[in-house]
Amino acid sequence: MKISSLALVIMFVLNISNAYSGEWQSRFHGINLKFNDKNWKLIQTQDEENDTIVALFDKSDGSSFFARVESLENALEIENLDLESALAESLYSSDPNVRFIDRDYVKIGGLKFHYADYQFNNKKYGVQTVRHAFLKKDNHVVILLFSWPYDMPISKEKMFPVKHLSLVEGVTIEG
Repeated sequence: MKISSLALVIMFVLNISNAYSGEWQSRFHGINLKFNDKNWKLIQTQDEENDTIVALFDKSDGSSFFARVESLENALEIENLDLESALAESLYSSDPNVRFIDRDYVKIGGLKFHYADYQFNNKKYGVQTVRHAFLKKDNHVVILLFSWPYDMPISKEKMFPVKHLSLVEGVTIEG
């Protein structure tokens, strides 16, 4: 049986709309997150003017996403390596064998984030890649943390696993 091209387009549109069945939006900051709630479970939210947090988790493989907007005076004056080190402290305290992998920049929500990747041993899910990404603004920092199984293939063009691409592309960050 031959499927018409119109039927294929309709199926594609339906699949795309299903990819974003969950949504969260900050009342205080220009962050909007669309996600597939079949894969990602919303596990934490806090939305205040000085500290906003949202976290998603996939219990099938331990993948996670965490976003935080934290007030930080003179954030632009803080060195990237100092912020990177502060974010990595909890990794090193949980797993003394954490291994630094790489640091670079990645586009998320149309904005350029500094990131650092680590190899981390999650006691429940095994070896994972953990990515700490941040964007400094005048008086705050936007922090995005991602994790996924270490052996999960990465899209070289987008620099994330395919599983995370709809999540990453569903993030909107204003200003």
